[in-house]
Amino acid sequence: MKVYRRLQILGLEYNDCYGQVFLPLTMVACMTGAISSLFVLVRLHAVVPGVGLLFFSVKMVILFGMFTFVFGFGGRILAGSEVLLEVWASTEDIHKHKWFQRTLTSLVSLKIKYGNGGCIDRTTPLMLNAFLVDQTVNLLLIVP
Repeated sequence: MKVYRRLQILGLEYNDCYGQVFLPLTMVACMTGAISSLFVLVRLHAVVPGVGLLFFSVKMVILFGMFTFVFGFGGRILAGSEVLLEVWASTEDIHKHKWFQRTLTSLVSLKIKYGNGGCIDRTTPLMLNAFLVDQTVNLLLIVP
């Protein structure tokens, strides 16, 4: 319980430091880079030389990996903390110890926040990749 409480404090400090500026800025930069790379790979593949296509391909693999693993890790933190709280709540001796029961009801899931109200969950990488494809298709339809 003490370790979980300290993790909550660490999560609050992380959200205060990085959740307002760094994480949203990273998302915007990665999305812009991924959209432009995918656009170049689809629309300009005949104009760009082979080395350029290799560069944009490697950039796409790195950005998709970042979306999947980095933001997926934030989702695993949320899911893991929810499972841990459920396991603690389902223990048989919880009703015998009032302190443990009160402490457990005061604990909340660990959340990594970005921006003003967003929280990274399990579906965030999927939503980011869907947004990436959607915006690239829109760009392909707009630019001749």
